[in-house]
Amino acid sequence: MWDSDRLFLFIEPTLVRLYRRQKRQIARLTDFTPDAAGLGSFAEWRAGEARLPITILTDLPDEGFVIEAIPRLYGAERRAVIRRKIQRHFPDTPYVAARTLPWHGSEKPVSEKPGRKEENLLLTSLPAQPLQDWLAAAKPLSGLYALPQLVEAAARKLNLPRDCIVLLRRGNFARQILLRAHVPCFSRLFSGNGENLLEETRRLLTYLTRQQPLQADLPLCPLFALSDSERELLATEFTLMPSIEADDAFFLSLLADCPPKTQYAPDELRQLVRAYGLSLFAITAGALCLAAGVGAYVYTEADPQETVKVSQDVEDEQMPEVTQEQPDVDEILEEEQADWSDNQEDETEPDGWQGLVRHERTGRMFIWKEDGLFMETENSAPEDIGGATIDLLRGGEVRKHGGRE
Repeated sequence: MWDSDRLFLFIEPTLVRLYRRQKRQIARLTDFTPDAAGLGSFAEWRAGEARLPITILTDLPDEGFVIEAIPRLYGAERRAVIRRKIQRHFPDTPYVAARTLPWHGSEKPVSEKPGRKEENLLLTSLPAQPLQDWLAAAKPLSGLYALPQLVEAAARKLNLPRDCIVLLRRGNFARQILLRAHVPCFSRLFSGNGENLLEETRRLLTYLTRQQPLQADLPLCPLFALSDSERELLATEFTLMPSIEADDAFFLSLLADCPPKTQYAPDELRQLVRAYGLSLFAITAGALCLAAGVGAYVYTEADPQETVKVSQDVEDEQMPEVTQEQPDVDEILEEEQADWSDNQEDETEPDGWQGLVRHERTGRMFIWKEDGLFMETENSAPEDIGGATIDLLRGGEVRKHGGRE
């Protein structure tokens, strides 16, 4: 239920769209106007569909992006520092998020002070209005996200350059997103299209180069269909990548399958969703326990005598433990070599004597003769071992030798 049936509310400056995802298919349900009348219609619809949590995605102006360097801290102390930074930069909105930037070495946009290890943070915010009223009507809420957050997953999926400027256009609005190591670290939404794309991109680069060092020739990656005139105009000053059309279904599928690690909804707005998730877990766990109990009862009732018989057989077949000390192979070889050295001069070598051999499986000792016969050392009759593999012991050397077939 949780994965197969989900609701999404896409809030834009001029329109609010409602989507539903079922069996991995995105369907557009209805639209609302971003005013009081549209909010009332949505609240009325939500009253009849309050069973499912809803995820909100925004594409609004007046977002905040700030890069801060803080000392490398941990635990409560780090959270307190981040909280103070957020309060300083975004005092008028509760919809904020913070994440660590993955830059290292020369890629860092913020220079570390000498002798101090620092962490680069990206602090972002969404405007309080019109979100506050829509979030109140959307409860229970599963999360609040912004469109630039999804561009990170889109860039990896579409194999875009690590550092680039992504262009989006939706209706009469266009958005620019600066990616550094696939992380959206700045974005702005502006009205207009066509010829002002070139001018707005110039303005963006002028602003960004004053804030942080950037690559000299950042490529432009449009995620919409450019007209021929727009492409020719942008290509005069920028490296333009091929256009890729990304619609609402593409971004909502990314949000459902791989949501960003950070989101903007305060914890108090998501408590109902956590309770909903816990109730689903409790119901599922209870059903599994009940099924396991019924299965155990049926199994016991089906064949009780066989169960008792197996237990009795196990009791009857209890055997005492048998332990056997393993011999030390090195000690055996040393003793045999010592015996060989002590008795070598006293013994009379048989005719055709070649060496002392040992049968690998049985451990019996034989004298190996040239004709391929093996005579046991304890005055037994000669034995033909045939093709058995044996260990040749002479002067401490151990090697493999094959008898005759």
